[in-house]
Amino acid sequence: MVRQRRASVSASRALTSLNPSDPVPTRSLTPGSLRRALDVVLRKPVYLAQFRRLAGEPQPLRKPGRQRTTPGPATAGQFLRVLLREGLAKNRHPGKTTCNAPHRLTRRGFELLSVLDDLGELDRLARTGARSAAATVRRVLRERGIPACLDCLPLADSFTADDIQHLLPERPTRYETSLMLRFLKTRGILVRTRLTQHQPCVYRMTDYGIGIRRFLVRLRELDAGATSAAGASTGLIRLDAPAPDAVGDFEPVPPSLCRHTA
Repeated sequence: MVRQRRASVSASRALTSLNPSDPVPTRSLTPGSLRRALDVVLRKPVYLAQFRRLAGEPQPLRKPGRQRTTPGPATAGQFLRVLLREGLAKNRHPGKTTCNAPHRLTRRGFELLSVLDDLGELDRLARTGARSAAATVRRVLRERGIPACLDCLPLADSFTADDIQHLLPERPTRYETSLMLRFLKTRGILVRTRLTQHQPCVYRMTDYGIGIRRFLVRLRELDAGATSAAGASTGLIRLDAPAPDAVGDFEPVPPSLCRHTA
């Protein structure tokens, strides 16, 4: 068990050095990106719980009292800063700029919430012992080369490591391919047949892996649609343009909430 954990950690660290051109790290994504916002919302269970709660009636981000699904002042400030910056929430009372002011999700926030509703179905598809769907999606988004690898894998047919080397446009080495396969297999996205002497290992995507792939495709389509809408309003598409809801809807975040980074 310890050896497997060490192998998983070493594979994860090595994967972060693959394909430097891929914009996988969160900090390299453009403002208003649903992909970056999803990375933050899935960072902690309390973030996801608070994000779902904002879909109801306008209410303070943090309620008094200690509850398992209620963050502390510092955590609420960090989360609020990210939601306002990414255009996912808005302050219903512009005169109040603290985290105790009522906030509610914007149209863009409800779009992300509709994507998050699929996590429950993914949890039911996960095999015994697999991580939760929220943790798996976040790790897949953060690992270099993994989203591109999932896009190229066949959904129904079996494949080998050599097939992946030919499917990916970056042409990864055999070592890089083995790291990707180990990561996907550990997360329950792929399943491998039994080893046979003098025969290459055969892999196929599980139902859980197919669900993860469809989840990422839907997220990418929503992100692309928001970018196109923002570009159409100005006559051109800017990759660095904020989300439509993020333009002129929010008060500046107070300096007390800007001391922390999300």
